[in-house]
Amino acid sequence: MCSFEFSDRRVSCPHFNHIKTTCEHPENKTGECEEMDCPTLPQIRVLAVRQPWASLIIAGLKTIEVRSRNTNIRGPVAIYAGQHVPTKAEIGWVNTWIINHYENSREIAEYVAKSSQLGQVLGTVNIWDSKECETWEDFKDTRKFHWNLPTYYSQFQKTTKVFWYLERPTKFSESVNLPKWPSGGPWAKIPKSILPEINPMCNKRHFDKEEESAVSEKRMYS
Repeated sequence: MCSFEFSDRRVSCPHFNHIKTTCEHPENKTGECEEMDCPTLPQIRVLAVRQPWASLIIAGLKTIEVRSRNTNIRGPVAIYAGQHVPTKAEIGWVNTWIINHYENSREIAEYVAKSSQLGQVLGTVNIWDSKECETWEDFKDTRKFHWNLPTYYSQFQKTTKVFWYLERPTKFSESVNLPKWPSGGPWAKIPKSILPEINPMCNKRHFDKEEESAVSEKRMYS
């Protein structure tokens, strides 16, 4: 497999001349490279999220992702359910929260259980804003949106907490397996072509329009 460095600034591919716009993989005969890492392919950003929170995002229940730093990324991103196996305490707390706060708790709990795959791309969601959470009270009051465990509150003063605001989740009818996470951090980029339910003809210009829409929406909330 081609060696590809996932970075917004540069790519490193021994088969690719950055001045050219065509792929030069030796076995490419169809006009569309099949190498997952090839930077000539239209790509989409993917965010790694632990289960069961990844499933909650795609279900539209978790609309705030809590991170330690801000992000300038706006528009559609894919959600990847990480390989970390959730603990019994984490699953128990999420199920208890569902039961106590949702009338259709049984349906939601069944959905979360069925969509708890690890190492899978579950769907897409839009990031439309990113703001620092300034007080513990704000963090506590928004728990129904970010679904963080109560034990997390004791760590609030130790690190910066930033809310990434999410909207318009789309669940794939079949999740897409990623046997290996192609990055050392929470973000990566993968070709749209390996996600069958994303239109392969949907190029970067379309996603730029989505980002512009998200930025305009952000201004409305400022």
